[in-house]
Amino acid sequence: MITMKSYNWILSTLLATMLLVGISCGGSTPSQYYTLSSVRNGTGAQQNEVAQPSIAIGIRTLKLPEYLLRQQIITKTGNRIIIAEFNRWAEPLEANFKRVLIEDLSADIPTNNIFLFPARDSSVVNYQLLLEVTEFEFIDGQVLLSARWGLEKGEKIAFLMDERSSFSERSGDSYEEMVATMSRLIGRLSKEIAVEIRSKVTLGS
Repeated sequence: MITMKSYNWILSTLLATMLLVGISCGGSTPSQYYTLSSVRNGTGAQQNEVAQPSIAIGIRTLKLPEYLLRQQIITKTGNRIIIAEFNRWAEPLEANFKRVLIEDLSADIPTNNIFLFPARDSSVVNYQLLLEVTEFEFIDGQVLLSARWGLEKGEKIAFLMDERSSFSERSGDSYEEMVATMSRLIGRLSKEIAVEIRSKVTLGS
């Protein structure tokens, strides 16, 4: 038989438990989601240039380091990796990077015909791009982007990644500022690749 005293003790315990659960749930930090974006308005072709639909660029490979392929945003302090549990990518980073690079290249070359392999019609490919990103994160106050890449004419598959690109830019500590800086560095990489492509088109190589 439950006495009034026991009943009051049980009720108090239940209320205290519910209060703790409520505090725990209400005090949890909500995740923030970020996405890279094209900066083609700042890095793209001049307004008097028109797209060259005859130039077709196929991106055969684009790889990022495995440790970056997670939903959480990665930063570094020295050699220590920091995983931002509550600051996340809104889509897989590799897919986001590819989409932004295509948008930037489309403006920087310019052309309306840039796509990812496998292409539906490989006979229309004028140049292929192979790209391996070796560094792409916020490290001690700045964002770094380093990449190896190669460009080959036609359908040839085996070619060297003989080009090196490396960019850095100071950034604020907020994740919004970091991601905006990362977007700008992709724009700078796009310009460098576009210069090489356009020189080949001009020379007919």
